[in-house]
Amino acid sequence: MKRQRKKLISDLLFKEIYGTHKEFLKDFLDSFFSYLKKDYFYEQEVLYDEVPLKKFKQKDKGFRGDVLLVLPQMYISIEAFSKLTLAGIKKTLSYITRIYSTQMKEKNKDYMNLRKVVAIVIADEVSEQLKLEDTWFQEYKLRNTEKEELTEDIEFYILRLDKVKKIPYNEGESNKLILHLKLMGARSHKERKQIGRNDEILMTIAEHMVNFMNDRETNQIYSIENKLRNLGKEEGLEEGKKEGKELYKKEIVTNMLQNHYTSEEIMNITGLSKEELEKIKEKQL
Repeated sequence: MKRQRKKLISDLLFKEIYGTHKEFLKDFLDSFFSYLKKDYFYEQEVLYDEVPLKKFKQKDKGFRGDVLLVLPQMYISIEAFSKLTLAGIKKTLSYITRIYSTQMKEKNKDYMNLRKVVAIVIADEVSEQLKLEDTWFQEYKLRNTEKEELTEDIEFYILRLDKVKKIPYNEGESNKLILHLKLMGARSHKERKQIGRNDEILMTIAEHMVNFMNDRETNQIYSIENKLRNLGKEEGLEEGKKEGKELYKKEIVTNMLQNHYTSEEIMNITGLSKEELEKIKEKQL
């Protein structure tokens, strides 16, 4: 059916799969850091949906990411783009540098013990305006002209689905990260089953996508977006996206409360007012 031809890279699906299902996110990150040959320590402290950092002023724009993972040693921001542009890269840079500097507001923090911030940008397509390398995995760090690393505190990765799809299945089968990315770019359930046929987690993701796309609320959100997109009403498209975000605002707060965040911390991280937070708490009682 047409609705099942949505790609996993699409905004709502991506946040549903990797934002709410910690086992899927952990499997993706395990494969990511394994490819880098780096260790990391996973804890289930995931903030879901476009969680904005607190605005300095009311007029300031919120800086947001699709999935924000808070770990003892680092923040990991994951963003998915149907088409990556220069504006998308600048948005991500603004977001991760804001995360990094905002740590100084915490008690007993100094510059030497700030947590590193890792940005993982996943792009289905890339604008021709961007002069990126012709590879599927791209790593950017703060270095001098001699390529000597200044600090590891800010890391920026771009994973390109348009390049991954050109990798033959027999070459990518031994690389779990490639399989995750192929799954994100797959256009049909049949293709996703083919990609995940030898992996239990990937097959579970494929099946969950079908169930999620058949969900009544999900179809209502996509229906609103599609109708308004066809009418060419940008303001209407934003309305549809807003409705989708509202469905999961409650889950953000629930997750943070379960991880023992205070009301002040929740308001600082999510940008919610005290009144908005109390309303969500009341609905949970």
